[in-house]
Amino acid sequence: MKKTEVFIQNMDYGFAIGILLTQEINGKTYIAKPVKIEFEELNERNMRIESTMIFDKNLAPDILTALSTALDKHGVKTDNDFKIQGLLEAKDKHLEDMRVLVFGKDMPTERENKKDGN
Repeated sequence: MKKTEVFIQNMDYGFAIGILLTQEINGKTYIAKPVKIEFEELNERNMRIESTMIFDKNLAPDILTALSTALDKHGVKTDNDFKIQGLLEAKDKHLEDMRVLVFGKDMPTERENKKDGN
C-alpha cells in the first residue's frame, strides 16, 4: 500500500518555508531529495526552458493531492475557496430572507440569534 504525505513548516525564523514530501510503500518510508528553487532571468534566445519539478505521472495525483491538503492545513486559500465561501454566505442570506417572507418579520434571523448569543 502506498501513502503520500506533504509537510509544510516555517524555517529560517520565518524567512523560508520548508516542504517535505514522503511516501510510505510496503511499510518503508521514503523522502524526496532536497531541491532548492532559485529563479534566473529568462533569456528566450539562448535558454532551454525546463520544468522546475517533474513527477512520474503515476505519482503526480497522490503528490498533488497531498500538497493541496498540506497547503490547506497551512492556511493557504485558493480563489476557489473564496468563491465557495461567497456562495455559502449568499445562500445563508437568501435563506434568512426567505424565512422572513414565510414566517413574517417577527421571526428572529440566524444573524440576530448569533448576536444575542443564542
